[in-house]
Amino acid sequence: MPPLISEVSDTPSETSDTPSETSDMTKEVSEMTSETSDAPSDGSETTSETSDTTKEVSEMTSEISEAQSENKGLINLNKKVIMNKVKVNFEESTDAEIGPIADAVIVGCASSNTNFSVVAELAAVVSSNGTYKADLALCKHGDETTTTNKNDTKKLLVGDLRNLGTQVNIQAAGNRVKALSSKFPMVKDPSHHVMTEIIFFRVKPSNVSGYMEVSAEKPTYATHGTIFAYWDPALGPTPADKNKWFQRHSNGHSLLITGFTPGVTYPFAAAYKGLDNEPLIWCDTINRMAT
Repeated sequence: MPPLISEVSDTPSETSDTPSETSDMTKEVSEMTSETSDAPSDGSETTSETSDTTKEVSEMTSEISEAQSENKGLINLNKKVIMNKVKVNFEESTDAEIGPIADAVIVGCASSNTNFSVVAELAAVVSSNGTYKADLALCKHGDETTTTNKNDTKKLLVGDLRNLGTQVNIQAAGNRVKALSSKFPMVKDPSHHVMTEIIFFRVKPSNVSGYMEVSAEKPTYATHGTIFAYWDPALGPTPADKNKWFQRHSNGHSLLITGFTPGVTYPFAAAYKGLDNEPLIWCDTINRMAT
């Protein structure tokens, strides 16, 4: 049985993306498991009831696992769909930016683009863009009245662009090629730093027998935590592929792992966690004897 694990005090707790129904199921499984463990052994009838309860717990545990897997897939799908949408909020766009954006969109969403049917929304953008440009031209000398008029017509243009962009997203339905054809700027992918090798990996026995403290330096870029790996020599030769070792995930960069046998030397390694599809970059192995 692999060593147990507990987070050290300065490690942030791990959050869950699982829906509340899954959490409720997990709680029910825990309560049922407790009842099963506490049930007295007073004959065949009790044994049968305990067996049925154990079977039910097993089935519910399987349902939880399926729900978690399905939810993870939905999260990844939602991320993909969001990145295939056009930008619709231009409130922060400057006068120098919003004009060219509107001009490009008017061309991209014209009737010749059969990907969209946005006649009314496009007409509104054409109208407000023309009014905005006329008011902008009158603001060259900074007259207060003309500047106020320009700002008001800019707000109308921002609203019309939002309405048109919303329709583009609805009709493109996550199709990036269609969305791009509208000439709207796309929602940008979040910046991501490719993970590098772990920085200053440390392993040391704790003051408590059978406990090992593992930690690494926090890198200057964002990660999804740290993966700490080890191998139990009692199970045979250490696999060359560290992905086959026992792995423990920390949302931070340190863990306290328990259950090691005093006097036995274990190999340890670590890697920063990036995206799910990125390979782990393992550091060199550190061998430490448990005390």
